Amino acid sequence: MRGQLAPKSRPPYDLSGLGLAAMIANAEGALHLYANGGLAERLDVAEPETSKLVQGNLESAIQDMRGLEPAGLAAFSDRTLIDKLALVRDPLAFVLSEGASTLAEVAGIGALVLGFTDDDGD
Repeated sequence: MRGQLAPKSRPPYDLSGLGLAAMIANAEGALHLYANGGLAERLDVAEPETSKLVQGNLESAIQDMRGLEPAGLAAFSDRTLIDKLALVRDPLAFVLSEGASTLAEVAGIGALVLGFTDDDGD
């Protein structure tokens, strides 16, 4: 269902108001690991197009989330902003499915697990 980001009734880190900032930081960490941890080079050798798509999709998702960051918690309650935030789902889903599985095969690193815990830590 479009616009439904999670089955929770409240956004991540709603008490601190840092939900979107945490999501951005996680995506930036994944991009840093990919670009600087040798993963991009390994994937680029075997699947250059997938390699470019992984990096591009991560960068796009980060940029889109940063554009919504000034809205704060409204990004999780305002229907227009929720729809914009939902657009990062496809690029991130590609990275998590195609990118991670291809990297696991190419690099022999096993399953790469990226995501959020159910406990928001507030």
